[in-house]
Formats: sequence, C-alpha cells, structure tokens
Amino acid sequence: MTMKPRIFIQMGPGGVGKTTVSAAFGFYWASQGKRVLVLTIDPSRRLAQALGIQGQKGAARVPFEGLKGELHAMVLDHGEIFDSFVKMAAKKNPLVNKLLSNKLYIALKTQLQGSQDFTALIELYHRARSGDYDVIVLDTPPAEHAWQFLEAPLRLMTLFQDKIAKWFRWIGDEDHTIWSRVISTGTRQVFKVLELLTGSEFIQQIGDFFKSIHYFQDQLRDQIKKSHDLLKDDQTEFTIVTTQDELKILESLEHAREIKSKGYHLRRVIMNRAWPEDGETLHLEGFSEEQGLQIRKLLTLLSANQKTAIELMSRWPQDVRVMKIYDTLKSSHDLEKLKEMSDDMMRAFE
Repeated sequence: MTMKPRIFIQMGPGGVGKTTVSAAFGFYWASQGKRVLVLTIDPSRRLAQALGIQGQKGAARVPFEGLKGELHAMVLDHGEIFDSFVKMAAKKNPLVNKLLSNKLYIALKTQLQGSQDFTALIELYHRARSGDYDVIVLDTPPAEHAWQFLEAPLRLMTLFQDKIAKWFRWIGDEDHTIWSRVISTGTRQVFKVLELLTGSEFIQQIGDFFKSIHYFQDQLRDQIKKSHDLLKDDQTEFTIVTTQDELKILESLEHAREIKSKGYHLRRVIMNRAWPEDGETLHLEGFSEEQGLQIRKLLTLLSANQKTAIELMSRWPQDVRVMKIYDTLKSSHDLEKLKEMSDDMMRAFE
C-alpha cells in the first residue's frame, strides 16, 4: 500500500515571499532524503530560472547537487489542470470536446473567483495519490480571506448540482415546450431577460454547458469532494507566511483564526524577512566593517520602533509555532540562498 505523502500548504498575504519560502521548504525536506514536489503559483522569472522550471510543463527536477533526496518543482497551469480534471471525470465521453470549447466553460475556468484555488487543490490531490512523492509543498494564491481558498471546491461543486443544472438543459431542445410547461412562468421570464441582455448565443452556450456536464457531473462532484477532504487529512499541515509588518500580521492573524475555526491543522507561522532585535544575527559577508555597523544600527532602530508589530506577534494561537527567517540582504533567487533559508527552517521541525 502506498504511503500518503506529508503535505504542507503555504498561505498568507501577497508580497510576503510565500513562493520563495515554499521553495525553501522543499529544499529542507529534500535535504532530509525525501522525494519532494513544490507546486508553485507564479514564481518570479529569476526564481523559476534558479529552480530550473522556466518554460517547463509538468514537474521538473531541480538541478542542485548534494541533496540526499530529490527536489521537483512545477508551475501550475490552471487552464490545463482544469481541462485535465474534466477529461478524467468524463472518461472519454464524446461530449467532453464540446464542453471544452464552450464559452461558458472557458470563462468558468479562467475568470470565476476561486478557480485558481480549485485547480491548485485538484493538482495537489492527484499528485498526492500518485505515490511519487514523500512530501508535497503547495504555494497558494494570495487571498484576502483564508476561506476563499479553503472553500473553493465546495463553491464550485454547487454548479454541478442537478437541481440547478436541470433548469438549463432544456434550452435549444426541439421539445422544449414540454419543459416550458414544467418550469415556472417566473423562470421563463428570467431566461427572456437574460437573452435580451446577453444574446441568444450566450443562452445557448449555457444550455450546451449543462447538457455536456450532465453525464459525468457525479464524477466531477466526487473528485471535488475528495480534493476538499484532503485539506483536513492528518498528513496535511498549514503554514502561514507573513512579514514583520503590522498590516500583514493583522491579515495573517485573520487567516489563522479562519483556518483554526474550520478544523484544519495550522502548525506554524513563518515571519519572513524579519528584522533582528539586536542586529547580531545578520550575515553581512561582502560588506565592509563600517557598512556592517551602520546596517546593524539601522535594523536595530527599525526593530525597536516596531513595538506594535512585536505585540501583535504574540497573538498567534498557543499551539502554533512561530519562527523567523531573518533578512540577510541577499538575493533569495538563487539555489544557495534557498538552501541557506532551508537550513534556518530546521528549527520549525525539531
């Protein structure tokens, strides 16, 4: 029986270095001899180059010598993942090709709020089932609220409920007069208004969409439910990544409350780009002694003036471990720097 992989889901506000921290997570576990996959959303060009995944499709092995295990990384292509998900559920149903070219379906996978969250979870679920990895790290899209990510599958699943879909499948049928007798006068009026606003072609696209998914919507719902269930699995741990900034901390605290209140396993908070309290933990190789002294004085001053942020940092749930990754003033977009960050993370797993 294939062992379930250990899964780390990285959440947090935008602009806190979540993608870089996710890559460093991967380095840490690969250095421990694990087969690791980092699923990332939108890495910078330099980080993608460093990881060896720029322009790659699928998972690519990161070219770093000396790791005890294997590190793979993959940039999520949301449209492609959505199409693969539908094809798998359809099981070669001929209607699937018509669905993939449907304008409503294309808008759904590219523009619907939460579609990126959904495809990230779908890919996570399939990679977890594959048995190819011991550890999977998922870098999630930035979200104003944690529940936007956590509930994305359930929100999408409502589209595939038959009690909704059945009202649209009659559109365009030659015997639609039978349905016209069944549906209410109010519903018919709604369709007439929609047709006036959007045109008959769009209304036809709606009908085609729901006819296409009718024959495999049960499989779609099943896949969505399993993806959501994975989030609460004992092997799935959440990490919040933030910075030592008052607004970012407040947003992250809200994420923590949402994650904990819904029964997910929040294990740690990583304070990225933290300012050392005394300036002594900095690595200032390459700077002169005078420059190093000035940098330490500046960061010490910044830290001393962040009493509000420090007070906020004490509000995390007591069973959540808080650790800092200090800003070393070096580029985080090279493999050596990522390895250095991963070494610092060892404290989070001791």
